[in-house]
Amino acid sequence: MNFLNLTSIFLLFFSLVKFSMIIVSRISNSLNTIHAKKFILTYGLDDFSISYEDRDKATLALDYASRDKNILGLVIYNRDCSSCYEEMRTIIQKFKNNNKFVSIYSPRVDLYSTYLFSPSQDISLLKNGTSTLEAPIQYFPVNKIHPNVKEEIITTGDFKYTSLENGKLSQIFKEAKVLFLKSKYDIYVSEISKNLQIHNFHKLPPYINNNDLISSSQHLKATNFTNWSNEFSQPKISLKDYMYKHINKINTVTKTNKIAVITLNGPIDESNKACQPSFWIKVQNLIKDPNIKAIILRIDSPGGSADLSYELLSILENISKIKPIIAHVDELCASGAYMAAIGATKIFAKQDATIGSIGVIFSHPYSINGAEIVKATESDTISPFAPLTDDQKQYVIIYLKQTLQNFRNAVSKNRKFASEYTDQISLGQVYTGLDAKKLGLIDENYNFIETIEYIKKCYDLEQYELVYIV
Repeated sequence: MNFLNLTSIFLLFFSLVKFSMIIVSRISNSLNTIHAKKFILTYGLDDFSISYEDRDKATLALDYASRDKNILGLVIYNRDCSSCYEEMRTIIQKFKNNNKFVSIYSPRVDLYSTYLFSPSQDISLLKNGTSTLEAPIQYFPVNKIHPNVKEEIITTGDFKYTSLENGKLSQIFKEAKVLFLKSKYDIYVSEISKNLQIHNFHKLPPYINNNDLISSSQHLKATNFTNWSNEFSQPKISLKDYMYKHINKINTVTKTNKIAVITLNGPIDESNKACQPSFWIKVQNLIKDPNIKAIILRIDSPGGSADLSYELLSILENISKIKPIIAHVDELCASGAYMAAIGATKIFAKQDATIGSIGVIFSHPYSINGAEIVKATESDTISPFAPLTDDQKQYVIIYLKQTLQNFRNAVSKNRKFASEYTDQISLGQVYTGLDAKKLGLIDENYNFIETIEYIKKCYDLEQYELVYIV
């Protein structure tokens, strides 16, 4: 092979390498361009099936997106008011604070969804549709267990609801319930009036044509889904796709800074997983893990068994001496659930959550068909086939008073109340989260996102991982 041939081969090889580098560079630039493309984040369009279990992940994804430079804004399709949960208010505000737009289309709205979406100041409603702005309402049906069963109930306060007597609520109970519902209504109306600049909102009818509602605020528009969705020509990415694409950034996997999340949902009884010894052992083991920096106790419970509530209180008190526990109320923290909550380091709740119902109830259902009863001894055993005797009622009252006093003592100790003050607020009253904070029953009106932000700031956790204990 002569020198010229070698030179030609070398030049050809060099040209191919150079050409390949140009192609690779162009492909790389193209991929970078695609990667850096800016998107509109969508929620409710093609990812409407986000489950309740995925809601925390979705909320954290929305929080991350509010700071993501490649996300231009957020568009929400609110079908049947079912995209609503409290954290949306915070998310919307975060998008706006970072100069990102938020646009919402809802065929109709109710009072709660209007309250949640009002910070966007850009809500489109179906032209000629109908919305409902009913004030909060609560039903108290007559409690009939079975035609052949009666029920005797003894309570420790005028405000501790059990069931209707003679088809009527007591006047004092009704008055207290009206005050509670009005407090919740005022929370919603205040935010709506401020954000949407609707004066005299409370004078609007409970059922209203969307056109009339729109005429009350410059931040409401009449349209339909097609026209609304055509307003956004930029590339879009669904919340579900965004959530799984950025999962490691949204919930950072870290060996050291972990926040454990435990839940207390539903009635406190033997069937509740939070009341199982195996679960208690898991929770107690969190003390030994140096990587767990804090614990969030998520509560949505009406209470239940006094004994199990005391168990939860004791466990949480012991853990909170070593590691911080933040109790966060999603919707409801009543009776025994509040007893458990006071074992935490702090208690946070949404401003419209239901808090309190400090008191005790005894229920005795019995069959009216009767039965012949044979006893091993002459002890005055309560029978499921007979009403309470006078002596039995006295025993029950003594038990309830002792249980209530233990409850009150725990509240006074853990919330640092004078005993006289605790007695005043422990007649079974329920309060909104806003009023509960004023009374000192909780510490802050924070939702889940704000609770995490508090923990990050308070315990210096720039990077963290949420770990769910089930």
